Amino acid sequence: MLFFDLDQTLLATHKINREIFEAVRQELNISMDPEDFRKSLRTILRKNMIRHFAFVTNQSVGIDPLDYLLLEEDYEGDNLLRFKEDVFKEASGLFPQLDKEEFFRAFQDHKMDYTEEMPGMLDLLQRLREKGYKLGLITNGIVEIQEAKIQGLGLRDRMDWLYISGDFGFGKPDPRIYQAILKETKTSPEDAVMVGDNIQSDIMGSLAQGIHAIYFSDVPVPYKVNQARTSEEVEEKIEEFMQ
Repeated sequence: MLFFDLDQTLLATHKINREIFEAVRQELNISMDPEDFRKSLRTILRKNMIRHFAFVTNQSVGIDPLDYLLLEEDYEGDNLLRFKEDVFKEASGLFPQLDKEEFFRAFQDHKMDYTEEMPGMLDLLQRLREKGYKLGLITNGIVEIQEAKIQGLGLRDRMDWLYISGDFGFGKPDPRIYQAILKETKTSPEDAVMVGDNIQSDIMGSLAQGIHAIYFSDVPVPYKVNQARTSEEVEEKIEEFMQ
């Protein structure tokens, strides 16, 4: 059984997020330098995420502050409304010309922009399925947003199981999410591999449960782990584990 993370493992989330900020900046006719705009707004988002939401829970399920601006459904009762009010108040202090409805709609219109894969990863999934492997997705985040990403990348037809931490109330690296998924998929830890880019939630979290782990990133870490920098290297590591 092969498990994959979503953001920055299968989906080029960081690149897409930057593109969303830049698209919104242009649509709102904001003249600020693109990087300054992104950093300023992310500071506002992070601060208000901590202020308005159950931070321990939301941090546990791995929510990016941008996700709250993409939300259209209610979240944590009135907390989302208060979050958006304060975000707009601070943002309009930087950009006085902002219209509230246009500001939020500009972000929500990009919720389905998550369509770009990490290089070679969708072809890798296809090859692995052709070899007879069962594939599962374990992703941290808000259900509404992660579902949009899953749809955008076309993963429903590529994976045998899809798990979003928001459905559990806790996320990677919490042992409970790994234990619950192993039980549901009837998989023994020694017969499973987890592939992900986050050294704590994906790699240490799975290793703690006896699951093989592949750290998919070109960022070095001060740990002795199986690291793969390309989709080809991921495939090689999987074959080594599953022999």
